[in-house]
Amino acid sequence: MLIKSDLDAPARLQYWPVIPDLCESARWEDAKRFQSLREALRAAVTEKCPDGKAVYLLTASGMALKPDEIPEIWSSLQAAGASNV
Repeated sequence: MLIKSDLDAPARLQYWPVIPDLCESARWEDAKRFQSLREALRAAVTEKCPDGKAVYLLTASGMALKPDEIPEIWSSLQAAGASNV
C-alpha cells in the first residue's frame, strides 16, 4: 500500500517490458531518479514510453508501482489537488 510520506520522498522510474512478476526480480540501479514520487508520477504519465515497454516506479519505502496502478494514483492526486483550491 502506498504511504503518504512516499509522495514527497525520492522515487525511481524505469521502463521495462510488461512482465507480470518483473517487480520481484527487477534491478533498479539504472532507473531515472526523482526528488519526489509526485515528480516521478508526472513523468510517468507525460513522457513517451519506449515501444514494447511499460513504466514502473519504485517508492522510497520500497513499493514497486506497476503500469496499471500509475494512472489511477496520478488521477487521485490531481483530484485531491483540485479540491484544495
